[in-house]
Amino acid sequence: MPKMKIIDRYILKNLIFSYLLSHILLILFFIIVKIADLTDKVVSGTISVLTLLKLIFLIIPSLNSFIFPIAILASVLLTFSQLSANNEIIPIKTAGVKPIRLALSPFLFGIFIFFLSIINNLIFIPKSTKNFYNEFKNIAKEKIFNSIKEKQFNEVLPNLIMFPQKVNKDKKNIKNIFIFDGTKKIKQVIIAKNCNYGIKKNLIFFQLINGEIHIKGKKENGYQILKFQSYLFNFNLENIEKNINLRLKDKESSIQQLREKIKKELKNKNFKRVRYLKMEIYKRFSFPFTCIIFIFIAMPFGLINIKNPKSWSIFILILTVFSYYIILIISSNLVKEGIINPALGAWLPNIVFSSITLFLFYLLEKEKWIF
Repeated sequence: MPKMKIIDRYILKNLIFSYLLSHILLILFFIIVKIADLTDKVVSGTISVLTLLKLIFLIIPSLNSFIFPIAILASVLLTFSQLSANNEIIPIKTAGVKPIRLALSPFLFGIFIFFLSIINNLIFIPKSTKNFYNEFKNIAKEKIFNSIKEKQFNEVLPNLIMFPQKVNKDKKNIKNIFIFDGTKKIKQVIIAKNCNYGIKKNLIFFQLINGEIHIKGKKENGYQILKFQSYLFNFNLENIEKNINLRLKDKESSIQQLREKIKKELKNKNFKRVRYLKMEIYKRFSFPFTCIIFIFIAMPFGLINIKNPKSWSIFILILTVFSYYIILIISSNLVKEGIINPALGAWLPNIVFSSITLFLFYLLEKEKWIF
């Protein structure tokens, strides 16, 4: 028994090291992809380094949701395949220790990652993604003003075009501005000698001074000109959010937010969407459980003695993750069509992989597995 404690600690030490390495590499990979998406799709190089770092920090919990099970799968594969490649499994077996006994340390570590994943899904993801999109909206607001260029037609929003003669961004002031407003039912053209702009709460405002509003009348030849000394022209930031699609995705929403979405879809009688949202709630618990299943699916493959353990581990990793997501996509479609209920749909990949795991460990127990 004391020897087994030494072996357990040895396996756990290697497992933790492999896990941290896998997790960091996966985080870096996904962050690079996200950075490319952020700079290209929204900010076009106008974002500061500090803001970019803040956005990266806020998306980490969302990335962790996918990384936890993949990292633990990779770590178990690397740990046991390395043990096999170094012929360390043979003396353990010679000492009368069954390979299935070696699963204790990975199992305990998997339990820890499972609870960590649950906390991440229920607490960290909803809070971080909400802050992420709020920060994103602030960037979008500033980008509207930064994109206004002198002596050019600027489409601030769809059907809202501005032509400023002179722009002072420090004082947030425009001299001689022309505005075409096609956002309302009655289109209008606004001309002003002076304009102060800014943001208040959920409104972007343009305080126009000494100008005219040109409106086409209801009759064919009707035309109105309204002169003003001061006119407050504003529009709601919700238009910006719709334009750049700044909304929390289902996988990033809290359970309470998902339930609110379900109530809304029930009123619209969109039952396909309701079933899918219910499945998302169940996935908050089924997906973290994958961490434990992946440990037991990885261990038998890791025990196979291969000359190149790293290549073998990568192959099994890709095959397992690909297979899992294929089953998840199929179960999602079955749920949407009402063929299976949302709870079964969320747990179906785990059920399939649990069955495979039980079979592999049966072979291990009977010593019919090649290692």
